[in-house]
Amino acid sequence: MKKLASNGALKLGRVTYMVGGQYGFQHVLVITDGNATGDKITVADLQGEILIEHTRPTPEVTYVGNGRPRGPRPTNPETVTKVPDTSTVTDVLMRNCHRCPDTSHRSAISDPPRQSNIRSIH
Repeated sequence: MKKLASNGALKLGRVTYMVGGQYGFQHVLVITDGNATGDKITVADLQGEILIEHTRPTPEVTYVGNGRPRGPRPTNPETVTKVPDTSTVTDVLMRNCHRCPDTSHRSAISDPPRQSNIRSIH
């Protein structure tokens, strides 16, 4: 068992392995097949979820990234799985549609007909 650094990195020998910033200061399980180049390294949290898997690099390599871009990760699972809204403009307008009394069609039962200002001349 090892404790990750504040940035979520782990040092094994001369090599720093980036696990992820969201895991900073957490204790992790480190499982290795050996210390030779090409041996497998697995890092898992204490619940057993695998966080990273790598093979030991050649001796001149001192840093192994986690393959993810730098920067913060979304903390809300909804932001990760949220599907963009694919509504058309017409769908949005129809959802937000409000009846306009001057231009709406009137029902003969609910609304009495209006008096016309146009008079016929005989």
